[in-house]
Amino acid sequence: MTVTALARRKPALKTAAALLSLSLLLPACQNPNVGTSTGASGRPLTAEQQAMRQQSERWNQTVATGALAGAATGALIGLAAGGRNSGQNALIGGGLGLLTGLAAGMAVADRNLGFEKREASASQRIEAAQQIATNLNNTATASEQVARQNRQRLAQLDRQFRAGQITAAQYREESETMREDLALMRTTAGEARDARQRLVASAREIPQLMNEEAKIDQAQRRLDGAADNLESALRRVPTA
Repeated sequence: MTVTALARRKPALKTAAALLSLSLLLPACQNPNVGTSTGASGRPLTAEQQAMRQQSERWNQTVATGALAGAATGALIGLAAGGRNSGQNALIGGGLGLLTGLAAGMAVADRNLGFEKREASASQRIEAAQQIATNLNNTATASEQVARQNRQRLAQLDRQFRAGQITAAQYREESETMREDLALMRTTAGEARDARQRLVASAREIPQLMNEEAKIDQAQRRLDGAADNLESALRRVPTA
């Protein structure tokens, strides 16, 4: 390869390298608070808060990692194709890889719902649905506890703020991890809603799966209720 050709390919090579680096780093940095004992404000997380973070991260990380890895692979393939437009090929390949990787990532995420595995036996798929329903309801219980704890803490902060014992900035800082909790509750509620819809579809093949539908629906409603209660309490936090 000539020096001139190599120079033409440097931007594309950098693009591919950057995408590949992102795909490798994403699992560790997508949510820096997962696996740690502190939240956004630096305050210690309760066991319930940590459990919520682990649950929420499970599918989100899988999908995003697949997308970035696909983009990096596509960019490298486009670069390897050579030619005068290798840079453009890399960008096009990266775009196609992004879509392919996203689809692959979502397929992996879908496989986390064992009741959708057609190659599994009926009993295995029913057991998987039961486990998902149990996990979601356990997360809903943790979310309700976190929402209750946060509402109590917000009431205390509100009293301190009105008494002039803390500033508005301190009030907002104390509530940062609570907003993180709220986002995770909403995410998990969305996962429960999606799981329920796919379970109903899978039940066309195995009607016994519908025995878990009401449990998953209950978990989703509990998660939404916990999020609604916490969001209502957070409205009292001063914005400025």
